[in-house]
Amino acid sequence: MGSRITGRRDASVYEIVDAVLPKILGEKRVRSPEFAHSTAIVRRAAEAIPNADGRPLYAGHAELDWPETPHAQLWHAITLLRELLNDADQLTAAGNDVRTKVEDLIDELAYAPWDSARR
Repeated sequence: MGSRITGRRDASVYEIVDAVLPKILGEKRVRSPEFAHSTAIVRRAAEAIPNADGRPLYAGHAELDWPETPHAQLWHAITLLRELLNDADQLTAAGNDVRTKVEDLIDELAYAPWDSARR
């Protein structure tokens, strides 16, 4: 049941992308041969990913059908590549305690100005 909800939500996201992206990038640009060519390259890269083993974020998006319009296909391909990298980062962080170190760094950077002001 959860996957159906996610699927509907993601389908809605792609409907929004399909409607809004041409307005942001310009109708002429998203309908150009250069845009279609760029989309095809990024899509090929996303489709070349061999499997989703151990990559739940990627796997969830990979289950979705490819959108029809080039600009929505580009969005989907970028999403697949981004989630593949996010999954890899999470696997690396979990195995190396990187997340804790990154969080420590963020805390240090976020609170350092306040700490020095209190001194």
